[in-house]
Amino acid sequence: MPTPKKEQRPPIHKLEEGLQLTIERIRQRAAKRSEKYRDSLEAEDYDGALKLAEETIENEPANIEAIEIKIIALTGLQKIGEFKRCVLENVELIQHDFEALYFTMHYTIYFLLKHEEFYILTEDKKFMDIFLHFLDIVLKEEDSPEQNKAFLYFQKSYFTPNGSFSRKKKIRVMLESIREAYRLDNKEDPTLNFLILDQYVSCLYVYFTTFREFAPETFSIAKGIRKETKASREEKILGEAIVITAYELLCRIFIKDKRITEAKKCFRDLFRFSDRIFSDFWDGIVDATVTDGGFWEEFPAEERISFCDAAIAATFPYKEILFTKARALEKIRRYDEALEVYLDATKSQPVLKSAEKEIVEELDDDINNGIKRCRAALRKK
Repeated sequence: MPTPKKEQRPPIHKLEEGLQLTIERIRQRAAKRSEKYRDSLEAEDYDGALKLAEETIENEPANIEAIEIKIIALTGLQKIGEFKRCVLENVELIQHDFEALYFTMHYTIYFLLKHEEFYILTEDKKFMDIFLHFLDIVLKEEDSPEQNKAFLYFQKSYFTPNGSFSRKKKIRVMLESIREAYRLDNKEDPTLNFLILDQYVSCLYVYFTTFREFAPETFSIAKGIRKETKASREEKILGEAIVITAYELLCRIFIKDKRITEAKKCFRDLFRFSDRIFSDFWDGIVDATVTDGGFWEEFPAEERISFCDAAIAATFPYKEILFTKARALEKIRRYDEALEVYLDATKSQPVLKSAEKEIVEELDDDINNGIKRCRAALRKK
């Protein structure tokens, strides 16, 4: 899973309202704990609350209530750097006071999801290790609704790559966390459901060589997404994209394992499922085909042509797709059409923009050889 960057914030728009309500409840609870801070917090006078908290901390460094108020105030003032320092300086105190830990973790999530400079937190591996440690404590001890736990497991899976664990452990934690999130999710919030499923498929997609044994399970889960009765049109489109990704995942695994019969069935099922084929799908299939070879040749020529036409209509006339179509046309001796498609392929760009130079050059050679064969065949007519 890619490490989140400043421009790659999680798509949590609908969840922000629920998170805001959680934060508001925590703020109100804190205000009730001490009259000293109540007026400032209720008036959202965060400068005043911060000043009062710092005065207390100066005299009583271990005053957990004052530390809580300082964290609330820094969140309200959007002082993300100071927020981070405050948490790091008080880890021992916070982790042994469950209420303080619980709300510190939620305020951290608030920053991670809402603040445009959240990367300041994610790039600090020490801070993220502490955040993930706090998450683990809450998930083990907090008697909260399962949907809230599902949300927290989602956070754990999403932000684990920012920790300092080994790569293998990160992958395992991500996958186990997102599986637990899916198990606990009560499906009443379609947005959370789709985010969890998207992360689930993404984890497997990125690390499919490590966790290929989970692919069939993920695929069956992904197919079920279209049956969500509460899903909006926008969410159903998202669901469709996730299912296509799951198809690609399975197809690539089958190709690499030389399980061509299963790969063919998976590929055909995709076209029965949807006419919305995305370029990312073709990137992966072409990648697997170029790397391992032979997959397209397993299909009858007419069927290959229909696949390519669907791909061109839904994406772009990429060089590899045009080449595949031209080869199929040539195989059934429609040389004039094949020649036209080969010539179009010479002007088109490859799907694999980052492909090795030798692969692209080899493809260009294959296209040029196809042009020569078709011209020779047409001259003989």
